[in-house]
Amino acid sequence: MLFPIVSCSQKKEKHTPTPPGVNPVQSIVVSDSSTYTTTSLPANIFATSILISSDSIYCYRGADLKNGAFYSLSGKNTYRVFIQKIKREIGDSLTIILKPTEHSSYKTAVDILEEMTINGIKKYSLVKLSDKEKIFLQKEDYNWEPPEPVSVTTPGSVITQKLPENNAIIIELRKDQSVWYTILGAGFDSLRHELKKPITQNLQFVIADFEKRLPGVRKEYLIKGDRDVTYPTFKKVIEALKQNNIYKYNLVTSEE
Repeated sequence: MLFPIVSCSQKKEKHTPTPPGVNPVQSIVVSDSSTYTTTSLPANIFATSILISSDSIYCYRGADLKNGAFYSLSGKNTYRVFIQKIKREIGDSLTIILKPTEHSSYKTAVDILEEMTINGIKKYSLVKLSDKEKIFLQKEDYNWEPPEPVSVTTPGSVITQKLPENNAIIIELRKDQSVWYTILGAGFDSLRHELKKPITQNLQFVIADFEKRLPGVRKEYLIKGDRDVTYPTFKKVIEALKQNNIYKYNLVTSEE
């Protein structure tokens, strides 16, 4: 079974039609960047996008928080128009700061990452909200519990790969916010198992055991999430991977 990988490249790629029943996979490479701050960037080359909900994104340029605007992933006032406009002005130096909130979903995160691919954004990062942003947006009455900083580096091309049959973990995020995993490889049962809480700690142990039992072997990690899974659940999985020094994984999404 083939899985097209939607990677982050400099321009929109023409995709081969996906066979029925096959899920596109977005390949994401992340690096641990807990010290990442926008203060190290010139104000004229970065823009911040706060993921409010499934289809609401608050965007502002540089440090001009109060003069931002709300955009959506569909309709006339789209996020893509905003990105394309500033990309024309700034070029490849443009850096996008992405800030998910408790009310944003797994689908929103995947859609935003795809916008980075489509619009050729080379530099972007997932970062927690600042205190200033939380205070400014408090009037919207959202819960602004932020994710930890995770910097994202753009892969270079679109490829097609087979669904791994061995040496892989598929992590499934379900609509009820439960997390399940399947381990594919010699010595594993290849069955779905539900992770008990706390999710991050228990998944960390599963991954550590997987890594220990297959030393020196190339292993793959795939995350498959329901479109309505909230970002905090996705964050718990990312954190478990980080705790095991794993910063590359694939996002499995449904066919449009």
